[in-house]
Amino acid sequence: MKIQEIRVNRYGPLSNIVLDTIKPFSLIYGRNESGKTLLLDAVLRFFLTGKRNRILFHGLDRVEYDPDGYVEISKGDTKFRFPDDGSLPDELDIHLTDLRNVLVVRASDLQFPEGKEGEYYASLTDRLMGIHRESIISIQNKLKDIGELTSKTLRLADTEDNQYLASRVETAESRVEEINQLLEVDEEESPIELENVLFEKEGTLENLHRDLNEQKQAAKREEYLASKESFDELRDNQDKLKELPNVERDQFDHWREFEKTIDESESEIVEKNQEIDEYQSELDSTRSKHEEVEQELDSFQRKGEVVDELKQATERQAQKFKRRKGFSALRTVFKLGFITLGILLGLSIIGLIFQPGSTFLWIFAILFGLIFMVDGFLFLLVYIQKARTESGWEDLRLKAEKYGFEVESFEGLLESVESLKEDIDRTRNTVQELGEEISSLKTRIDEREKRIEELRGKISEADEGIQELREQTGVSSKDEFEKVLDERKELDDHSKKLITRLEERYNKSDLPLEEQMDYWENEIARLEEYTEAVPGVEYQPQKEADLADEIDSIEGEIAQIEEDLKKYRKQFEEIAKDANRILSPEESFLGETMEDMKFIQEKLDNFINKVEGRKNNAIMAIKIFEQIEAEEEEKVKDLFGEDDLASKYFREITNGAYESVEYNPEKGTLLVKKPTGDAFEAWQLSTGTYDQLYFSTRLSLAHQILGGEKGFLLLDDPFLAADSTRLGNQLDMLVEQVKAGWQIIYFSVKDEVVDYLRSEYKSEEFDCIELQEIH
Repeated sequence: MKIQEIRVNRYGPLSNIVLDTIKPFSLIYGRNESGKTLLLDAVLRFFLTGKRNRILFHGLDRVEYDPDGYVEISKGDTKFRFPDDGSLPDELDIHLTDLRNVLVVRASDLQFPEGKEGEYYASLTDRLMGIHRESIISIQNKLKDIGELTSKTLRLADTEDNQYLASRVETAESRVEEINQLLEVDEEESPIELENVLFEKEGTLENLHRDLNEQKQAAKREEYLASKESFDELRDNQDKLKELPNVERDQFDHWREFEKTIDESESEIVEKNQEIDEYQSELDSTRSKHEEVEQELDSFQRKGEVVDELKQATERQAQKFKRRKGFSALRTVFKLGFITLGILLGLSIIGLIFQPGSTFLWIFAILFGLIFMVDGFLFLLVYIQKARTESGWEDLRLKAEKYGFEVESFEGLLESVESLKEDIDRTRNTVQELGEEISSLKTRIDEREKRIEELRGKISEADEGIQELREQTGVSSKDEFEKVLDERKELDDHSKKLITRLEERYNKSDLPLEEQMDYWENEIARLEEYTEAVPGVEYQPQKEADLADEIDSIEGEIAQIEEDLKKYRKQFEEIAKDANRILSPEESFLGETMEDMKFIQEKLDNFINKVEGRKNNAIMAIKIFEQIEAEEEEKVKDLFGEDDLASKYFREITNGAYESVEYNPEKGTLLVKKPTGDAFEAWQLSTGTYDQLYFSTRLSLAHQILGGEKGFLLLDDPFLAADSTRLGNQLDMLVEQVKAGWQIIYFSVKDEVVDYLRSEYKSEEFDCIELQEIH
């Protein structure tokens, strides 16, 4: 069986990979990221159809889709093309694990899956040698399950899965012994004797209960008649209440509140209207007074327009009069001087007439003439000033009188002007005060009018409320309302008494009355059957009480017997409880009497015998199969030994450092021995030797799996940990296998592999296919 062609049209980043001249030894070489592993994965996915067959190959589905292409294989004269022709394991009739553990090495991993090595060897041995070790183990496990035994000690298992069978058997044996002890108690103290006495007392009690029951039935008959009468009256009252308008006391109170609101509001409206009339009268008076004062202020303000002018003119005239008083003194002086100087000048002129040549007289005449002229000029000026002052005063007096001022003097005029200003300020304040009073009166009137509107709104709301009550109740007046209320109250009070009677008989309920009446009607209907109950039996409360007392006495005696039985009953209950737990019967066992205990004892004995019988039979069968298993276990060793292929290949690779490869059945692992006889488990070897061991094992198993027929091996750098010497030995062994008829397809990233093969072998003996880095 050889691979003839590999074609990958597309798989992840791989595309158009065609290997159509594959030699017996093909080295597929390339750097990291050149697609070697992807190419091997694609080949495996061609071989394995469906994800179920790929689960043993970790990471085989790292590309989501299946590769496009195929692998062609020849077997004799027949050719197969995968995946079109199905699955390679199916076609070769080999197990899927054989492909994973022997024919293919991925990711430089020569080891078998952790924890599965022994299982694989055993399974392979079964298939190669026709032995049935797995079947034997399976049968043993089923026998343990049937006998419900533990795996190692073969004792009854005590697990949740089997409902703790061992504990149940142990408890059953204990309870059977307890029941035997109960059966051996003295007769007088035995629970059986106590149960007999109890039976007699219970018979008497039953008769008493019968008599008491007749009294109770007679009582129920009386109760029915009385309850029915009360109920019928209650229903009649309720019907009458339904016919009356549906009014409530709070509605009547609302009606009265509405009418009270209307009366109070109308009364307050009258009061507010009276206040408005009073305020309006006061407002009219104040407005009239305000107008008068405003007119007075207007008059004063017109005068006031010339007040400042008159005041200034008056002050100027007053200054002039003051000056005139000064000039008046001067005028007197000037007048006397003028007269004196005139006399002196006249005398001088007379003297010159008589003495014209007198210089002294001429000087005096000229001097007195000049002074006379100056004094006359000044006297004239003073006289003119007086005339002007008097003319200005006259003008001012006339102007002041024009504006209504009485003028007698400058001081009087100034006082009149100052008085006018005070009158203006006073009148203006009065106008302002009257205006504020008018505003205040308007505000009061507005407040009253607003209050009247509010009151009218209340009246309207109250009218609407009364109208709404009329519509709700159908009552037209308050008097009619009150009458209906009284009628309803009378009916309600009577109904409450009837309800109280019924509640005393049938318990109080929070249900609405209609539902409560339905309940009472049903309860009374249940009593209807007692209408003709126990005819001829008269209900006698005293007799009922006497019967009850006698029953209490008998029950006390029964209670004492029960108390005596309690120590047994509790034990009975515990035994029954355990029996129900142990046996899980369709109907639970009762734990009340000794008869129950006898029945339970029989069932527990049957259970114990059944479990023990099944346990013993299972153990006997398991012992037989353990002997068969031991014999079969020895056959697994035939896969390995000093003369098998695994030992031969391992000796060659290690240059005789190790003599043989053997199998340790107890641990399910390989064991290697040196020529010195020293033995080592696989995990004790160096990494390189460990890889060489498992590669040798794979070659040996491959020969056995294919039944001596030569096939192919797909190897992904299986010798990464080998030094150069052992790498050469391993490659030489691969070449020997090729010469023996095997096909080796070797994937590698190591230059040493390429260099060694090229240096040691001719190009005809192997083919080196170099993959380029994927971009």
